[in-house]
Amino acid sequence: LDEIQRDLLIFNESYFLNNQDDFAQFVQDMDEQGTEPVLIVVDTLSKTLEGSDKTNEDINPYLQNLNKLLPRTTVVVIAHTGHVEKGRPRGASELTNDIDNQIVLKKTDTTNATGRAEDEKQWSKKFIEVFCTKTKDDEAEWSYYFTGTKTDPMAWDDDNEPITTLTLDWVDANEIKAKPAAKLPAE
Repeated sequence: LDEIQRDLLIFNESYFLNNQDDFAQFVQDMDEQGTEPVLIVVDTLSKTLEGSDKTNEDINPYLQNLNKLLPRTTVVVIAHTGHVEKGRPRGASELTNDIDNQIVLKKTDTTNATGRAEDEKQWSKKFIEVFCTKTKDDEAEWSYYFTGTKTDPMAWDDDNEPITTLTLDWVDANEIKAKPAAKLPAE
């Protein structure tokens, strides 16, 4: 944990990244750390946006400000998917027009490819599918599957609550298929 904390900086302050004053403060706070970030993760778009994620009027300055960071670092913005359209972020059309890559994470019910009744315990196993729906410089779409395991507490927060994370283990996609509609009899 000490090694992770040494290389990880978390801003607990709230910045509206489409507000020019807040964005300038964010950049200043980052510069005061004395190191160039390799990766900036914005968690989440809705918490760092002043206004509505449904209007390009609010989204355009947000994306323009984040684009100013790109020569120095990679920026990942976490956005929730729409309620109807699960393959894109909810909100304004610019969210999908003015990005380089769009990667979606989705929980999926899958089973081992054998589909046999004795494999029933695997039928309810949850997998995390990570797939690319847009790539600016490449037409290739890809998909990977992972299982998730909650870690033992790494530390405890100020309220003595455990701090945990999820580790991902890659699963060969050839061994996964959609959950069968009915159980197959054992041979």
